[in-house]
Amino acid sequence: MMYGIVGLVVLSCMIGAVVLIKRFKAAGEGSHLDEILAPYVETDYHEKLEEANAEEAALGLTKEDDKGALTKVSKIVERIVLFQGYRDNLAIKISQAGMKWRASEYLTLMMGVGGFSFFLGLAFGAIMFGNMLLVGIPMGVMGFFFPSFVLGIKKSGRQAKFQGQLVDNLGLISNSLKAGYSFLQAVELVSREAPSPSKDEFARMIREHSLGMPLDDAMDAMAERLESDDFSLTVTVVLIQRQVGGNLAEILENIATTIRERIKLVGTINALTAQGKMGGMVITGLPFGLYGIMYFMNPDVMGMLFQHLYGYVLIVIGLIMQGMGAFVIYSMLQVEL
Repeated sequence: MMYGIVGLVVLSCMIGAVVLIKRFKAAGEGSHLDEILAPYVETDYHEKLEEANAEEAALGLTKEDDKGALTKVSKIVERIVLFQGYRDNLAIKISQAGMKWRASEYLTLMMGVGGFSFFLGLAFGAIMFGNMLLVGIPMGVMGFFFPSFVLGIKKSGRQAKFQGQLVDNLGLISNSLKAGYSFLQAVELVSREAPSPSKDEFARMIREHSLGMPLDDAMDAMAERLESDDFSLTVTVVLIQRQVGGNLAEILENIATTIRERIKLVGTINALTAQGKMGGMVITGLPFGLYGIMYFMNPDVMGMLFQHLYGYVLIVIGLIMQGMGAFVIYSMLQVEL
């Protein structure tokens, strides 16, 4: 009976998660971009907005009536003061990852995945170990942070891709300056010709500048989003050159050459340390793999580890030692440039 109730809860969570994900995807498509650009494209946008608000007020309608359940949940999450700082950091990560989600929407997704993982863990814990919370709580915590982990991977990949395109972008800007372009015109050329994500970031910088932000502040904001030491160095050089003058084309060309040489050095180091990194991953994951194999071969014996206090103590000691070993291996293979 208990297994049936747990299974029903898990099935409901799965259906809810699928609906939630589809609703999120649908929310990011369609006319969202048109709504954002409308104030800058349509000259009578504000007049239309006032007329629409007046008509809704006369008919007793509000914008809240047109919003779906997902948007309402996101609005509730936005009003939770406890998550204010976390939402601000999450919004920065979403922007750095190049996604068009709101922080409250992504946080709602994290809570939904965490809840689904929690109930799924309850089912596994009840079936395999006879203790629902033993698996439910860890899986719920991991499920809550899993979307944030995926967001971090997407952010790192986008930043690495920009880093790989930086040398070509600096070369294009340098050549444009030599051809007689101004710096702003050279950046606009990069925003049109460069591939993503460089194209998107430079276009955003130009758009922020055209909307009134000083060019220096727009460049600083772009450097903060990308978290690239090489691009931060480039921004510093450009800002200094704008103050004291100098041959910016030659300076950017020298920076591009330096970055190119450093990328070669990093590639050589990664090739030399690849075997050590793989060995560390194998050694770290080996105990977990061996336990899984032995558990399925003899679950009665291996399951005793979760039935006594001494077993839990041994698990904690083993995890601490595994973490220390992984940290030592990682520190030995980490090379600062």
